[in-house]
Amino acid sequence: MSLVDVNGNPLTENTMPEQDEVAKNAQPPVIEEATAGTPAPAFDFGAGELGAKVAALRAELAKRGLAPPPAPPAEETNPEATQGAVKESLKGSEIDWSEFDLDPNYAHFYPRAEFTQTGQGPKWVTVIEEYDSFERSYNGKGVDKSGQPRGLGSSITSKLNSPPDAGCGPWKLVAVLPATMGNGAVLVQRKVPIVLPDPMMLEKETKVEAPTDPELDETDKAAEAWAKQIAEEAFDGPDTHAEMEGK
Repeated sequence: MSLVDVNGNPLTENTMPEQDEVAKNAQPPVIEEATAGTPAPAFDFGAGELGAKVAALRAELAKRGLAPPPAPPAEETNPEATQGAVKESLKGSEIDWSEFDLDPNYAHFYPRAEFTQTGQGPKWVTVIEEYDSFERSYNGKGVDKSGQPRGLGSSITSKLNSPPDAGCGPWKLVAVLPATMGNGAVLVQRKVPIVLPDPMMLEKETKVEAPTDPELDETDKAAEAWAKQIAEEAFDGPDTHAEMEGK
């Protein structure tokens, strides 16, 4: 079977087109890409012919009730209403603590405390530094019965990377000191907030104890004697009455 062209003429090796030429003719036209860096055309929807069309479209949408709702007006802030919220907490340095009856164990904490909101309500809170120490072997391996690393380096890494307790800061390394034979001592520190007891105002009024029954009886007797003495001095016997009648 021989190959023929579109006119019915047989094709020979000399008349058959080259494969490269066929593939070249069969390739789709190449669309030239836009030059890199050419800016995209800018459209102004608020001016010119395009702006007029946009305005007409918005008007038509408004007639059909399809227009977007207007943006709500910005809320006006009342300075007087927000004045009390500006100050987040009350500083202990602003209080005269001499007017309060403070627990001697905590009295030195109040000047640097803050009155702030806690899980127990508004309380005076201060931050203290908590220290911890432990001793481990320089060459220790594995963990002990409680799951703590035996080695000094592993113990320090575990301590410093442990998740902090609620409200507390992370542990920080303070010092590594030589300890007993083959061991090293580690000192770490963290910040811990504590809630102070509620301070009580000093009572400036003087309390007077209630008198006892014997004291009340003595007061009554003294009052009767004093009244009798006044009466005798005012009415100095019968001569005084006679003189008053003669007059």
